[in-house]
Amino acid sequence: HYIAFKIAEWYNAIPGILRRGVIEPLTRLLPASAGYINPRLAVETFLRGAHAPAWERVQTLLTPFTPEMQAELLARPDHDFLRRENLFAPTREQFEHWPAGPSPLARAFHVYARQFMLDDILVKVDRCSMLHSLEVRAPFLDKDFAEYVARLPIRHKLHGFQRKYLLKKAFTDVLPPEILHRNKRGFQIPVAAWLRGRMRPLMEELFAPERLRAQGLFRPEAVRSLVDAHCSGKADLRKPLWTLLVLQLWLRARGM
Repeated sequence: HYIAFKIAEWYNAIPGILRRGVIEPLTRLLPASAGYINPRLAVETFLRGAHAPAWERVQTLLTPFTPEMQAELLARPDHDFLRRENLFAPTREQFEHWPAGPSPLARAFHVYARQFMLDDILVKVDRCSMLHSLEVRAPFLDKDFAEYVARLPIRHKLHGFQRKYLLKKAFTDVLPPEILHRNKRGFQIPVAAWLRGRMRPLMEELFAPERLRAQGLFRPEAVRSLVDAHCSGKADLRKPLWTLLVLQLWLRARGM
């Protein structure tokens, strides 16, 4: 996402007629995949982020639902709240934390640390580890170390397109090259394929129209549209469908 944020600045410097008339139509020819990375989905997500204002770019790259999708899905949408300046107000507040000075990329780092790490990644690790009686430590989040690194110039954090530049330099004599320079890979699961295969019966059960109507939260026909588009291969909607599925499992566990 940091690299996507940086590339977006360069991308927006390209003349609009070239972006809209040549580059973006070509992205529709990219292959689609249900694997770890879907090239077409990755580029589509990048383009949404690139088209967004700088303060909104981080949220656009991360969120499974655009405001428009939420307005379409919700049974009783609050259209005023779903306006970007209201829905993403916490993101904008963090991005504009400093009145002047830091670069847009430095501001993006701040947003990730204050929102994505605190409210998402670290929460997941803590809950999953505690569920299995594991003690997990994040040594790079030592207070003094984290504050020191936060003050470093951006060029030391993102060196061209090389991520974790200083970290790799520091461990050059410790780790073998195949570990030090391998591509980053998160702990993702094959959600896209599962939703089209082994988990589709569960999805159909939890997204049944009568169930959704009884809950009164989502419009059944809008959810059905997402399911059909994903299962037919017309779109890769793994993130929104997985989010809805987990919510439905949570509601069912509570008798709702």
